[in-house]
Amino acid sequence: MTPHIAGAGQEVAHKAARIVAGEVGRFLRGEVPAHCANPEVFTGQA
Repeated sequence: MTPHIAGAGQEVAHKAARIVAGEVGRFLRGEVPAHCANPEVFTGQA
């Protein structure tokens, strides 16, 4: 038995960094992030 380490690879880290950079760009442009767990905070319906 070994622990699950699929997310520990360099490719996964690069993809995560690209996703985060895209989300920061959306936020700075005043857009709702695409991967937001609670988008209602951006619409005022929270």
